[in-house]
Amino acid sequence: MRARRVTAPTGAEPPAFGRTERCSSLVRVLSTGNRVAPHRVSEHVLAAWHDLNHLVAGPEAPTFVSLFDDTADVWADEDFRLVELLSMVSSWCRPGEFAAVSSEAA
Repeated sequence: MRARRVTAPTGAEPPAFGRTERCSSLVRVLSTGNRVAPHRVSEHVLAAWHDLNHLVAGPEAPTFVSLFDDTADVWADEDFRLVELLSMVSSWCRPGEFAAVSSEAA
């Protein structure tokens, strides 16, 4: 099996890649301590998932996971709903949830 190269939009870091026996995941961490930035960060991650959406076809399609750093209380429900459109959502403060989401079968 040959790994697919994942490219990110210009100026963006590629998502982290993880693989289990059952599936693979691409993970973006959403983190900010600035109360003004959360919605912009969510929009940026949604755009990245949209750009990579061509990868979700096929038997080895990765699961997209948006991991929110919720150690600072800056995220609104709207931010979670926004990235839920194209990814599974998980919270940093609930590591069991992240493990379950990132290892779900695609």
